[in-house]
Amino acid sequence: PAGTTAEVRRLLAGALGDRGEVVTGPSPVQALKARKNPRELESMARSFRRADAVVAAAMLWLNRKVADGRPVTEAEFAARVEALFLDAGARGLSFRVIAAAGANGAVIHYSHPDPARRIKKGELMLLDTGAYFEPGYATDLTRTFLAGGAAAKATPKQKLVYTLVLKASIRGMKARFPAGTTGVQLDAIVRAPIWDAGYDFLHGTGHGVGVLVHEFPPRVSTRSSSPLEPGHVFSIEPGIYLDGWGGVRIENLVTVVPDRKAEGFLRVKPLTFAPLDRRLIDGKLLSADEKQWLRQYVRGRA
Repeated sequence: PAGTTAEVRRLLAGALGDRGEVVTGPSPVQALKARKNPRELESMARSFRRADAVVAAAMLWLNRKVADGRPVTEAEFAARVEALFLDAGARGLSFRVIAAAGANGAVIHYSHPDPARRIKKGELMLLDTGAYFEPGYATDLTRTFLAGGAAAKATPKQKLVYTLVLKASIRGMKARFPAGTTGVQLDAIVRAPIWDAGYDFLHGTGHGVGVLVHEFPPRVSTRSSSPLEPGHVFSIEPGIYLDGWGGVRIENLVTVVPDRKAEGFLRVKPLTFAPLDRRLIDGKLLSADEKQWLRQYVRGRA
């Protein structure tokens, strides 16, 4: 019932006539599709590494252009991102590139980059993008960074907002929880640092990823009662969005594995490692444990 329209049910009933009846129930396929097997996970991880490299190259390209004073619009940057994916062997995008500069970053799904909006040195740039590589699993990744290379300096507010979102991301990517924990529980774990600072975000913390860029199960949100299981692949994407100022979102894809340190527990394992913008990190706001985890993550070992 959650994924089939009333019209489909009507057509099925008409086709059956008096020879049978349409029975509603949960899909027997969804749960199987959600739990990725080891070969699927290996394949997805290879695609994610290629997407990480594309995002890193796109950030470097834009920073060099802006640092040199060359005009680049949101639409031009989005086109460059798509070209980089295709050059890297992608068969196509998994969704339209979100390239939101400055105040436009406050629009959560800013799916139409402006051909007239030039990207300025020192402003936040939010890039949310993904593509399909062989053998056909989607990628999805968001990075917010400071446009303009090494010469660009972050403001205190930019660093505060970015670091709060980073703390939320770390909470999710290092989470450990008992088997049976649901998406709504992980959602609260991720939101806690943002809530503590008096902010919130009006979208879910994460969605399943597979042959589609949005799949269910799993889901990590304020209304998700389904449990998180080993083999699930999903996003963790907290954000803060301030009208008239801009937004910060950091999105990574993760999976769930058994926790070898605690029987009956599971842990989150990161699968994406595109660079974070260190210029936007306020180390004073990170705990010693968060700093240690972040050092491991930067090395690709979290």
